[in-house]
Amino acid sequence: MRLQTQRERLEAMNLSPAQARQLLETLRAQEQQYLQQLTRPAAQKPDPSKPTW
Repeated sequence: MRLQTQRERLEAMNLSPAQARQLLETLRAQEQQYLQQLTRPAAQKPDPSKPTW
């Protein structure tokens, strides 16, 4: 199997440079949204004497 260059892959998808840019921007925005929705580990353990709310 022959490795394709990035340009060949884009040409195979029949995307114009503007469409490729739009696709990348959409993927980047979706990735950013996904990363923001991930739960982050607590920096410190919650104080058991305080309510969780």
